[in-house]
This record gives sequence, structure tokens and C-alpha cells, in this order.
Amino acid sequence: MTTKIDWTDSVWNPVWGCTYSCPFCYARKFAKRFSGQVARWNGLSQKEAERLKEFKPVWLPKNFSRPLKGRVIFVNSMSDLADWKEEWTEKVLERIKEERERVFLILTKRPKGALKVLKGRELPPNLWLGISATNPKELEERVRELVKADTPNLFVSFEPFLAPWRAPKGREVRKIGWVIFGAQTNPLKLPKGTDLIRATEFFEGLGIPVWHKDNLKGAGIELKRERPF
Repeated sequence: MTTKIDWTDSVWNPVWGCTYSCPFCYARKFAKRFSGQVARWNGLSQKEAERLKEFKPVWLPKNFSRPLKGRVIFVNSMSDLADWKEEWTEKVLERIKEERERVFLILTKRPKGALKVLKGRELPPNLWLGISATNPKELEERVRELVKADTPNLFVSFEPFLAPWRAPKGREVRKIGWVIFGAQTNPLKLPKGTDLIRATEFFEGLGIPVWHKDNLKGAGIELKRERPF
């Protein structure tokens, strides 16, 4: 499925639903609006359709099997890996291995739970595993778990990026391979340009590529469009 998320070519979403109560969640509102249509297209039972409407994790077989578009694929804009069942994870990882010419991105706000889901599984070299964070404190807490993953392909998405910025503590952040910055949306709330510049310079000083989303155009900075792949 094509997307307005500018750091990826398309989204996949074989799973919808999340048990994490995020104050900035757009996916829950989206699911409430389109759950009926998605349930019918995927042939879900009434029970599964109700779960989908309530934004509880549900496997979507037709979403999973549809042809993918583009080179860079965001796997889970409508779920968190920490909620996935074992069989869902196995199927998704197998397909990622098969589609080796593409790059797949998976995000989580709960890396400790996500690593439990991935435990004992070989991660394909074309998979990038990332954490969502909004500030340095969340970054510090979540990156400590993320770096335990059995892959060198790690990234961070600051969406939304919230001020104030300070350099994160610890050396774990040096293992990050890519950083994305985005503004708060609905309503749009831009971060201070000075904080964004300082954060960008911090990561670039470590040699880490940076991507600024289009919604940061009004923050008074030159947008970066860097990728590690």
C-alpha cells in the first residue's frame, strides 16, 4: 500500500492492533474508521472484526499475501511487534527472507517485549529493527534493550520529536544506524529549530544518517534526506 510516510516507499501491515496506549497514536483512529472495510476484505470472522474495531491485534491474511510495492517497506505502521503471536512473526520473517531485494523496517515502542517475540529466530539481513521515541529519556531506556537484538541493522524514529533536547547518556546509541525525525501531527506542533539542529548534529557527529520528515519544513532547518541502505 502506498503511503504518505516519506521515509518509506510503502507500508505492508499484515497485523493491525496494539495494546500500548500511546498519546500520539494515529493508528487507533485510523482503525476505528476503516476496520469494517479491512475486515471484509480479509474475510475476518465477526469476532475478529470486533477485535479489529477495538484495535486489538489481529492477523490479516490478505494484507500479508498481497504483492509489495517499492524497495523500502514499513512493515507495521498499524501494530507493535511486541504484540505479535509466534506464528505471525514466523510468517513475516520468512517472507522478508524471500523478498531479499527489498529493505524491511519494523518499529516498536516496547523493545523488551519485541525481543521476546524474536527470541531464537534468525533475523534476515534485509530487516531493520527500530524503536519509536519522543525524547532523550525514552531513547536511553529503549535503546538499551534494542541493542540486544541479534542484528546490526538498528534505527530510531523520533515521531514526534519533542523538545528539549540533550545528548543521551550511555554508549548504546552509537550502535544506531539510522535516525528519523518528525513533528507532532493532528494538531501540528513543530519542535524548536534549535533543539532539532542540536539533535541532528549529535547523530551526524557519530556518523549516523538522518532523515527529516516533510512535516518539519516549518521548523526553520534544512531537511536531511539520508539513508543507510
